[in-house]
Parts: sequence; structure tokens; C-alpha cells
Amino acid sequence: MEVMPAVAKRRTVHRWGYGLSALVNLVLAWAVNVWPGWEAVPFLDDATTEVLPLVNLSLLIGFVTNVVYMVFDAPWFKALGHVLTSVVSIAVLVRTLRVFPFDFGDSASTWEPITRGLLIFLIVASILGLVTYVVQFVRSAVGSPDDDAT
Repeated sequence: MEVMPAVAKRRTVHRWGYGLSALVNLVLAWAVNVWPGWEAVPFLDDATTEVLPLVNLSLLIGFVTNVVYMVFDAPWFKALGHVLTSVVSIAVLVRTLRVFPFDFGDSASTWEPITRGLLIFLIVASILGLVTYVVQFVRSAVGSPDDDAT
């Protein structure tokens, strides 16, 4: 009985995870743009079209990076991919906060400040994540070859 080495098992699991993540990005893009479409969400208004291009860019970049990771997932490269996806995510969140494409109807006095607060929190958290990914990229790019074993 041949047992797969731990590193090979880990890479196989990672590839499945990347593939699943890529698939999720495709499904979300389909759901937002085709069926049922963003118009099916009752609290989104017509201003959503001002945010949609960045949302689609984010989904596309998420798809592409995960497909590439299936083939090449060196730590420095993944960190660089995370930097790219984080920058786009921050752009989406900032644009969403500026446009604020939400219509909460009669409950706007409750949901509007909560939603704005959540968007601000996510922007701050994403910026902190971006800093972390930049540090990871620099460390893995200048680190020793032994660091690639993780």
C-alpha cells in the first residue's frame, strides 16, 4: 500500500480548495449578472449599476487568481494575489459606501446606519488585511527557500 506524502496531500487539498473558490466566484457572477440578477434583491436600488463593474472585476480577479493557484501556489505568489484581491475589495467597499445603493424603505432609520457602519468596519479590516498580505509578500519574497515548504 502506497501512502501519499503529506506535502502531496496538502497540495491536492489546496488545489481542490482553489477550484471550489474559483467555482464560487463563477456562480456568484452568474447570480449577480444573469439569474436571478441583482435586481431580485429587494433592498438594492438602481444605483447598484454604479458599483457592479467593480463587483464583477472583484469576482473575475478572484476566479483568475484561484485558477492560477491551482497550478502555482508559491507563498510569495499567493501573498501577491491576496494583495491584488484586497486592493480590489477595498475599492468595491469604498465605492459601495459612496454610492450606497441600498433602499431600506420604512426601516431605513434602523438599517442605514448599521449598513454604513458595517461597510466602514469592512474597509478598515480590509486595509489591515492588505497590510498583512504586503508583509507576507515581502517576507516570502526575501525569505529563505525553506519558507516555501509551508
